[in-house]
Amino acid sequence: MPVARDKRTPGGEIIKKLEAGTAKVLDLGCGEGTAPCLIAKHFPKAEVVGIDAWAPSVAAATKKAEAANLPNIKFVCGDAANFGDDGAWTGQFDLVTSFDVIHDLTKPEATLGECRRVLKADGYFAMVDIRAETGVAKNIAHPMAPFLYAVSLMHCMPQGMNDGGPGLGMMWGREKALSLLKGAGFEPEIVAMEFDTFNDCYLCRPVGSE
Repeated sequence: MPVARDKRTPGGEIIKKLEAGTAKVLDLGCGEGTAPCLIAKHFPKAEVVGIDAWAPSVAAATKKAEAANLPNIKFVCGDAANFGDDGAWTGQFDLVTSFDVIHDLTKPEATLGECRRVLKADGYFAMVDIRAETGVAKNIAHPMAPFLYAVSLMHCMPQGMNDGGPGLGMMWGREKALSLLKGAGFEPEIVAMEFDTFNDCYLCRPVGSE
């Protein structure tokens, strides 16, 4: 499968907006706030929001941001598959991020649809997830396949099967990920990150964006 090496992001349009303070960022499944706090720290003019369904994590993230004196960030407890905001977030974000989150969710398709909804027309969705193919046979040569399938079977899949979810698991793979992203209205490309051989970044634009 062809893999792109993105030349727009480093020093490109996203970075420029973040530096100028004209970008609004949403981190989906923020946990205790590590990723959004890093974004807020390195781009102090940007507005950063983190959302997570687990209230204790949101509380811990809020304390972390306060301790780091990051006034440009806030955390929200909510369901990523249904923000329930009566449209207040529709088309509000320049960048939505998720870090190894989507494959754990019980409603991944609805969540990706929400990511599309809250993005501006010229925004980006950056989804970081495990580098693998879809289907066990295609991952036979994967050096970490036994470990990753074990973790997926014991943690990710059961978590994603709650409430009748599909249980994608961390080894859902590129083909499945691309299919769901396209179904949600994105034009995705896989970006190979030289500093991270464990994950891929799916850099996505809304369909029809220029």
